[in-house]
Amino acid sequence: MPQHTEQEQIYCTHCRRLMLHQRHVKDTNHIFHLLMCVFTCGWWLVVWLLCALGSGSNPHFLCSKCGQPEALPEADDIVKEPASVDMRLIGLIVLLGCLGVAFFGASILLFINASSKPPPDTTTAEPSYPPKPPTEEEVLVDSLEFLGESPDVAWYEIQENQVVIGFEEETPTIEPIIREAALRGNRALDYGFCAWAVPATPRDWTMNEDPYFVFVWARYGSVDEIQR
Repeated sequence: MPQHTEQEQIYCTHCRRLMLHQRHVKDTNHIFHLLMCVFTCGWWLVVWLLCALGSGSNPHFLCSKCGQPEALPEADDIVKEPASVDMRLIGLIVLLGCLGVAFFGASILLFINASSKPPPDTTTAEPSYPPKPPTEEEVLVDSLEFLGESPDVAWYEIQENQVVIGFEEETPTIEPIIREAALRGNRALDYGFCAWAVPATPRDWTMNEDPYFVFVWARYGSVDEIQR
């Protein structure tokens, strides 16, 4: 703890004359205690207060020649006075202590708030890709779906660039159906497409071997050939 020296001319009973007396008074390093209060969030305030009060009890003056302490008055002559306390120092310590406690409370609240937050989502979002364009076969199947909704069609089978459509009997509605099928197939594939209207039985119809009702060939967006 730092200290300073005080000097005073006092009558020495041993040297029997006025002599220079000295005493070493302890000082409180308030800068150090302030920093410790900041680092400990105000808990160092108690130590600071004890050091400040302890430095107020000053030792007796000692003669600079013989080293004897200053003459003390008789016990009957001593008038007890209340110890003087620097109220400004006490007020400063209390103020800084309140600030330290407030800082400590704010730190606790921030810690509780930070711990209550959910952890950040570290999962990596899957990259989004544009949808793949449909293939020619998918486009062709979608284009010929109307055949399955027609009551006149018993079955139909897509074979590369042609479709074989089975009918129970030959009716006037056959030609419009296979014309529409040939045109839709031509637009879906963008090249020549043919549609066959054949008897529903047998199911395993073979070109150039089994009979058919009507044959339609379409290309360039229009019907190019019709055979019966």
